[in-house]
Amino acid sequence: MEFIEILKALLTPIIAILAVYLAYQQYRINKRNSKYQIEIDLKRINLELYNKRYKIFTETKNIILKLSKYAEIDSQSLSDFVFNTNEHKFLFGPEIVEYLDELFKNATTLTAKKREQSNTDIYPVPSLQRKKIIAEYGELLNWFTNEYENCEAMFIKYLDFRNL
Repeated sequence: MEFIEILKALLTPIIAILAVYLAYQQYRINKRNSKYQIEIDLKRINLELYNKRYKIFTETKNIILKLSKYAEIDSQSLSDFVFNTNEHKFLFGPEIVEYLDELFKNATTLTAKKREQSNTDIYPVPSLQRKKIIAEYGELLNWFTNEYENCEAMFIKYLDFRNL
């Protein structure tokens, strides 16, 4: 009988010790899981950032391709480009911001030069102004043709998976 009394007296401390042990194990598991969760969250954020950057990259390649192919762009396509790439200032460094600003400026200039060159009333065929416009138009067209290849070099720093 005395043995049972001793066991009854020890039952509460044993349960308390067991509860502390289980709580400690749960703490260790939660700490390890939270470390993994942080890593998963960082990878998810990097993937989302990559997806947003890649969207801007493809929009840029598409607009350059259109300009290289058709040598002009309508205002709706240019507006769509600006709208679809409006986050570029927040997702890239200053070199991409400058690059996209230059691309927009050159796109509008190319389209204007094509219209000016086709207006023979204002710029007659043998005039020096017309020859200047045609030369500027040709330079811009060459710029867009070269930029289709150079565009990747501009964006690679932000889209290379080894850097994520």
